[in-house]
Amino acid sequence: MSKRLFYFLNIFLFSFLILSTQCRSRKDVFVPEQSPEQAQKEVDDKVDKMTQAPDKPLRKGQIRRNMRRRDKIQRKEYEDHHDRIQEKEVRKRMRKNKRKAQAHNNRKRPNIFRTLFTRFTE
Repeated sequence: MSKRLFYFLNIFLFSFLILSTQCRSRKDVFVPEQSPEQAQKEVDDKVDKMTQAPDKPLRKGQIRRNMRRRDKIQRKEYEDHHDRIQEKEVRKRMRKNKRKAQAHNNRKRPNIFRTLFTRFTE
């Protein structure tokens, strides 16, 4: 009798705990406020607005300013990315090989004295 009662209470408590945890609302769960069709319609409207031609054509100064801003942002992103991924040893090695890489890219022949010196020292 006591074993059956013990098993029954265990099963009852276990099932109650499972049900209570499943029914609890989570704060980090995304619950959409709109239907998917409405959300897609808003996205399409935004895309249409962005693709429309501006009312007035941009002046040359505005075009240049926009290009400079774009270039500045791209340059900053590039520098931030390289500062993040490169360690001091990597930057040191790159500085060391810079002259050799520039000569190779410009298709210049290496210095004769340097090549002879490296052959004799090996």
